[in-house]
Amino acid sequence: MIFSKKIKPLKAKSNSPKERKIYLLSPAEISPNPNQLRRSISNTSLSRLADSIQKYGILQPIIIRERKNIPFIESGGEIIYSERYEIIAGERRWRAALMLGLSEIPCIISNADDKASLEIHLIENIRRDKLHYIEETEGASRLIRGFESQVDEIAEILSLPKTALANRFKILRLPEDEKSMIIKSGLSERHISAISKIDNEEKRLILLEQVLSSSMNAPETERAVEALLHPVYKTKGDEKRKITVISDIGFFLNSMNRAIGILENSGIKVDKSELDSEGYLEIKIKIRKKTKSK
Repeated sequence: MIFSKKIKPLKAKSNSPKERKIYLLSPAEISPNPNQLRRSISNTSLSRLADSIQKYGILQPIIIRERKNIPFIESGGEIIYSERYEIIAGERRWRAALMLGLSEIPCIISNADDKASLEIHLIENIRRDKLHYIEETEGASRLIRGFESQVDEIAEILSLPKTALANRFKILRLPEDEKSMIIKSGLSERHISAISKIDNEEKRLILLEQVLSSSMNAPETERAVEALLHPVYKTKGDEKRKITVISDIGFFLNSMNRAIGILENSGIKVDKSELDSEGYLEIKIKIRKKTKSK
C-alpha cells in the first residue's frame, strides 16, 4: 500500500467546544487496531453496514492516530510505504468502506498514546453497545495490567460498581475456547457468572454444552450449578428418591447430622427417619430421655 502525503481537510461539524478537523483519507492508508477488543465481526452485520453506507455515506468519522513506526517494503530499490495510520475506533466502518471500494473516508486524527487509544476504543464501543461483556472486561484488564490504571477509573468507564467488575474478572479465568463459545452463543452475564463457579473444567464444559443445547434460562442454569456444587442426598426408605440440596438446606442438614452424632457419642440414642414427599423433606427425630437415677 503506497503512502500518500495528500490529506484533504473538511470543515468539522461538531457540537463540542473544541472543534476537531475531519480529513478525507484513503482506506488503504489505514490499518486495523492492533489492540482490537472485538473477537469477531459478523459478515451479515458488515454487509448491512455497507448497504447503509452506500445509501447515506459514513455519518460518523473514524478515529485514527499516526503509527509510531511506519513499516515499509523495499522493492527494486524503491521504498513502498505501508499504512501510516491505525484505527482507534470505527473498524467496522473501515471494513465496510473496503468492501464498497471507497477511495476516501472521513477521519479524525487523534494524538492519543497507547493508553488513551485503548480507553477511547473501549468507550466508543460501549457507547454503541458493540462489545460483548467479556470483550469489555478483557479491555479493562489490559488497561489495569498494561498501563497500571486504577480499578475505580475502569469501573467508572464501564459504569459498573467495583464489586461487579471484580466478579467479571473471575470470568476471564475461563479457557479461551469456552470464552469464544460464550461470546458466539450470546449467553447472558448471569448465565456465565453461575457457570464460572464450577472449578472442574470437564464438568463446567458439559454443563455449558447442556445449557446451550437445552436453551436453559439463567435461573435454570443457576439451579443446575447448585446441583453440581452440592451433593445429592438419598432417603433411607426409598433409594430411588433423590433430593437435590441447595446450599442453605445442605448447611442445615449437615449441622443436624453433626448434632445427632454428638448425642450418640454421649450415649443418647437418637432415632431419625426421613420422608421425601412432593416439594418437602419430612424429618422426624426421636431422642430417648435418660432415666433419672433413684
